[in-house]
Amino acid sequence: MAMQKALVWLRRDLRLYDNAALHHALKNNAQVWLAFIFDAHFYAIGPKMLTMQKALVWLRRDLRLYDNVALHHALKNNAQVWLAFIFDADILDPLKSEDLDASGLKHDRRVDFIWQGLKQIDEQLRSQGGRLIVQFGKPTTCIPKIAETLGVNIVYTNHDYEPSAIARDTSAAKSLEKLGIELETFKDQVIFEKKEILTNSNTVFSVFTPYKNNWLKTLQEKDIAAYDCTPKKGQWGPIPKALQGNLPSLQSMGFTPTGIESYLPPGSEGGQSFLDEFLHRIDQYQIGRDFPAIKGVSYLSTHLRFGMLSIRGLVREAHRRMLAGSMGATIWLSELIWRDFYFMILANHPRLAS
Repeated sequence: MAMQKALVWLRRDLRLYDNAALHHALKNNAQVWLAFIFDAHFYAIGPKMLTMQKALVWLRRDLRLYDNVALHHALKNNAQVWLAFIFDADILDPLKSEDLDASGLKHDRRVDFIWQGLKQIDEQLRSQGGRLIVQFGKPTTCIPKIAETLGVNIVYTNHDYEPSAIARDTSAAKSLEKLGIELETFKDQVIFEKKEILTNSNTVFSVFTPYKNNWLKTLQEKDIAAYDCTPKKGQWGPIPKALQGNLPSLQSMGFTPTGIESYLPPGSEGGQSFLDEFLHRIDQYQIGRDFPAIKGVSYLSTHLRFGMLSIRGLVREAHRRMLAGSMGATIWLSELIWRDFYFMILANHPRLAS
């Protein structure tokens, strides 16, 4: 025999019967081995590597493709990843009840700002071979349908703390569960959440200053480390025909363009440009913020509200400059900590949202 020893490389033929490659190996060789390789490109290392091959990332208050915790875990643990955003009809429809223009459209800068940011994300994804799925409707209906159409077995998203948002996520999780799809959520829009910062008696704080002091004492480098969101080649999943299409226009949702991009550049790019400019004058922040006539504030609140900038990145910058002696950075960091305090209060006392 010319072929006394052979190796059979199993791939999409995981059986020992009626297998052509195995048949010829056994027929023509004295000794035969079989092997299968878990391809590192398709499977992440970890206990869930076999059950998480395709994932959908549900964007909400985290409209960025960098340092995004949900996106990080999706890319780390899955071979193919899609991203989706739903313009929530339950939120937008009440906005259109009054103050409409002659065409019956609503002038709302917030909606336009979000739309502009999503357009930027879609353009970034297209440059990498992907697309952003955007729909107008009820997220509790749209997300399960999108996930089912894509054939994913897990949806990733980041925590939201308002009672109505928690109810939405609970409803979406139940609908997804009926389809055999898991919903996994992560902390992303704060540094510390819920009951992570407590008093010495293990109760939540009700006064900001002692909360801030404990927050600063608790902070470690890992708490503000950036999450890598670099996709592998070909990792953005193809969009099936049923989900193809451009972003819904503002007009199709009942809104009109406001021109907000002319003075408040949207998206991560706009936020980064504002941040870079602010850092040149941050050392005078404690003075300039109190005088409306001068350019003293950061102008970053809107970008931060919709997650176009990472809170971890802002805190890293503020904390580093505070340690270097900048009073302006110290004041700014205190304001960023106030965001955590607010969300902590909201999470532990949801009745305050009404």
